[in-house]
Amino acid sequence: MKGSCKTVIAQAVFCLCLLSVVIWAVFFKTYEIDSPENASIEDEYISYIHDKIDDNSLSDWDIFINALIWVESKGDCMAIGTKNDVGVLQITPILVKDVNRILKEERYILEDRYSRDKSIEMFNIIQDHYNPQHDYHLALKIWNGHAPLSYHRKVMDKFNEIKNDTI
Repeated sequence: MKGSCKTVIAQAVFCLCLLSVVIWAVFFKTYEIDSPENASIEDEYISYIHDKIDDNSLSDWDIFINALIWVESKGDCMAIGTKNDVGVLQITPILVKDVNRILKEERYILEDRYSRDKSIEMFNIIQDHYNPQHDYHLALKIWNGHAPLSYHRKVMDKFNEIKNDTI
């Protein structure tokens, strides 16, 4: 009896170790942002921003959103986070639900999180509702309430970088 209990415990420990290795492998694969295959996504996004800058069609709020997109996903519509958040703005299912609640209709579905345009629409609906003045720091607090100050600095540094490119 004692031997079989030790065997079960040993098997459980082995399974937990194996599971942790698999989780780490998935994590590093998911967040391998600097890989060559993701370089083209980043290049496309940078090109997109520069096209908008050349057209002079970016307001300060648009520049802010693009800075946030860069920090959240580097413009990758297929980015997957750790908390069921996906897309360029790392939108969660609860946010989709909140947007539909605000609109009082089921306009958005979970798959819309993978669409750049629909993600920005949802972001703007949330911000217009909770932050009608479009205060940048309040916007970041609403979007990622547990983010450290370094997150705010990253977004605002990227904002200033993009804004300086428009001048």
